[in-house]
Amino acid sequence: MRLYHLVSKSVLDRIKEVGYLEPRTETNDDFHPGVFIVCGAAPDFNEWKEYGLFETLTRKVKRGSNGVVILSFPVSDENFYFREHAHISPKRFLELYGKDLWSIHMYGSDTAEIIGEEDYRNFQRQRDLYLSSWISGSEYDNSYSVPEVWYPDKVPLEKIKLEGMTAVG
Repeated sequence: MRLYHLVSKSVLDRIKEVGYLEPRTETNDDFHPGVFIVCGAAPDFNEWKEYGLFETLTRKVKRGSNGVVILSFPVSDENFYFREHAHISPKRFLELYGKDLWSIHMYGSDTAEIIGEEDYRNFQRQRDLYLSSWISGSEYDNSYSVPEVWYPDKVPLEKIKLEGMTAVG
């Protein structure tokens, strides 16, 4: 299996300099502690695009850099985990609640005082579904609409393949 990870060009330069891609994203300690490399399961990220997540993801990755690069690397062990990101996507929120609570969350306005009690409870419900969807790679059955992969190990530069670049507004 190959995993697909987005980085900015400046992060790619750092990977080349140090010789590896390292885990940097912390997950929620209540569900699964640790630091991980967060990946997609397909090179085109079509599921992420369909559910309205890709543009936000690429903008976050870009952060002032001059582009976003798609990297891939092989994983032969089952030392990784999946989460169902569809639970907290614009598409799912629109389907269930008629409004995009994901974008509200991404821009830091997801407190009950700002968005109201009902929307806050709805967001928290979906967030809990997302967090509790954590499953090991060995147990994963390809059933997630937007599989988000959490990989805990460093990846040596020689195992990393540059898949291409993606356009970011």
